[in-house]
Amino acid sequence: MSKIQIDKWIKVMDYINKHNGCNLSKIAKHDGTSFGYVHKMVNKLKENNFVETKKKGRVLVITMTETGTELGRLASGILDLLRSQRKKYAKM
Repeated sequence: MSKIQIDKWIKVMDYINKHNGCNLSKIAKHDGTSFGYVHKMVNKLKENNFVETKKKGRVLVITMTETGTELGRLASGILDLLRSQRKKYAKM
């Protein structure tokens, strides 16, 4: 997954995992990233068999593969852990 920031990649995998069947625009809006960057990232995920894409009219619908679902769960777990740690240290 060269040339893609790991933190962005984890956030995108988490989002797709939680919103299977989403589109590029929704991911970009949620992540605060450009449409072009998300498109590039989704293409890399597709090349690695983590997601599948399907055109529905003008919209590209993104769904997780079985492998992607497993990885998405891990990404979600990582983010949940980081969020809980951030809250824990914010209380100190």
